[in-house]
Amino acid sequence: MTQQHKKRKRRRVQPRFYVIVSIFALLLLVLVVLIAWTAISCIQEHREEQERHNQFLIEEERLRAEYDAQVQENPEGYENVSRPTITYEDYVKGATIPPVPTAIPTPTPTPRPTPHVVADSNPDHFGFVPHLEIDGEETVANSFVRTEPIEFPPADAYNAESVKGILTFRGNNWRNMSSTDPVNLTEYKLTQVWDKPISSLTKGGGSGSWSGCGWTGQPLIVQWPAETRKIMNLYDWAKQKENLVEVIYPTEDGNIYFLDLETGQETRDKIVMNVPFKGTGSIDPRGIPLLYCGSGDQYDNDSQKSRAFIISLINGKVLYEFGKQGTDSFARRRWYAYDSAPLVDAKTDTLIYPGENGIVYTMKLNTVYDAELGSVSVNPSNIVKFRYDCNNIYDEIDKADATHKWQGYEGSAVAWNGFLYLSSNDGMFQCIDLNTMRVVWIANTEDDTNASPVLDVISDEEAYLYVGTSLHFNKDKNNTGLAPFFKIDAMTGEVKKYALTVFTVSGVSGGIQATAVVGRAGSNIENLVIVPFARYGTKDAGVLVALDKETMTIHDGIGWEFEMDAYAWSSPAVVYDSENRGYIIQADSKGYLYLIDAATGQQRGALRPTETVFEASPALFGNMLVVGCRGGQKIFGIRLS
Repeated sequence: MTQQHKKRKRRRVQPRFYVIVSIFALLLLVLVVLIAWTAISCIQEHREEQERHNQFLIEEERLRAEYDAQVQENPEGYENVSRPTITYEDYVKGATIPPVPTAIPTPTPTPRPTPHVVADSNPDHFGFVPHLEIDGEETVANSFVRTEPIEFPPADAYNAESVKGILTFRGNNWRNMSSTDPVNLTEYKLTQVWDKPISSLTKGGGSGSWSGCGWTGQPLIVQWPAETRKIMNLYDWAKQKENLVEVIYPTEDGNIYFLDLETGQETRDKIVMNVPFKGTGSIDPRGIPLLYCGSGDQYDNDSQKSRAFIISLINGKVLYEFGKQGTDSFARRRWYAYDSAPLVDAKTDTLIYPGENGIVYTMKLNTVYDAELGSVSVNPSNIVKFRYDCNNIYDEIDKADATHKWQGYEGSAVAWNGFLYLSSNDGMFQCIDLNTMRVVWIANTEDDTNASPVLDVISDEEAYLYVGTSLHFNKDKNNTGLAPFFKIDAMTGEVKKYALTVFTVSGVSGGIQATAVVGRAGSNIENLVIVPFARYGTKDAGVLVALDKETMTIHDGIGWEFEMDAYAWSSPAVVYDSENRGYIIQADSKGYLYLIDAATGQQRGALRPTETVFEASPALFGNMLVVGCRGGQKIFGIRLS
């Protein structure tokens, strides 16, 4: 091909090619710009998001710190406590935080006032020196502290709710209850429903006998729960009798009797102990079937030697005995008898038992009671014995006078909170701290004080004890003298007294052997205290006196006297009707029972079920009264109507 021909074949590039290329380049540039812009926007947005997150974290940290600070100030309003009200999440959402409450300081509790000594009641005035023995070892008297503190309940809580009745002398630890329910009196009549013949026991000296029921000789009356009756050695009919009320009566003939309150029928075999019971026993207030009682006379033969007993009321067996005649070298006095009705502190399982040998026994019982198995046991430990020496005490059993007195606890003690109050044969009325066994104060009651005190509690800060003495050491050559009746401040031992001139007879003292009635709050006799004086007016007569508690006098129509042809050792029983009106039942030494309006002293009824002496004190359950006589050797069931 020629050169000319080649030139003819070459063509020129068209202009639209450049246009396409330009457009493509432009589009590519736009794409690059868009990509760059998008990248820049993403970077910017990421930076802003990071900034916001950082701000959130800062705020979160601030809020958490603020919340934590509030928690420290008021933790009960926030989480992590047992009852949260505002959580952190609620707080972040704007929930209102309760204001921190103003702290109210916990008031310092005011110590409950406790008994304390004053000048006139200082034990040092009487040369009083206490002694202690713990588990057989004599120890320094002021070094003892009880490991389980004793704190007795108020009188109305002494018995467990499961058991109802009169379970100790005068019913409780204040010794102010001789009856249970209100009585319904319309006829003001005493009617004998039944009697139970009993017998007698030769005295330890070999001459004369202990017969029937003596001083203080109050029966115990108990309504056992059905489940307790089932495990006892009751007769089948008695186990099955609905609402059976059982009379339990240790007597001077050496037996313990068990009777149906309603009929007088024996509910089980009597327990033959062959030792005389002059005083009053006690049933365990917890409803545990245990009986505590002690002999009232000394014998030469070992089986009859005087001692205190703990008896199972499931099978009638003696579980434990202590204070046996002649065996306790710690005793200051050589007369072993146990007329006092003991007390049991339910919370600490502690028995408190004063004796006429001058010892107050306390012991942890270690009681094990299984109602399902029908078993009960005791294994006493921590046995603490208290006695004392003081001026004018005498070791001999039957020789004493105004300057040589014997000591011993014949009355039943009162327990108030952690303190024990005891009358004594030497006239040294004592307040003892049960948790240290230290004597707090002494009140001088001037003569042989056999009667049990009764406590009248006004408040936690104010209470009074009332007790009287027999005429023994202070008689004149004509066998007469003043018999004082005391109002003793339970806090300080300070005394007021009222006294009457009485006669006395060797072995059967004049004066006051009985425990007084204190009118209960809210009744029509709340301002009265009522007590009998024996051998007043004549050698055989007596008088029942009602005094104004405040002044210890009869004045301006407050108080009265009820004269009796025969004296009374028996403690008066008081009953109240549904309108809280009080009535006295007073037994005397010629076999009479008097029903007396306690507000006025007016006789409303009388009954003479025996011509022999009543020394024992009656007890009542509902409208039924039970009491035993001495010479007639009977126990009586009497209905009030």
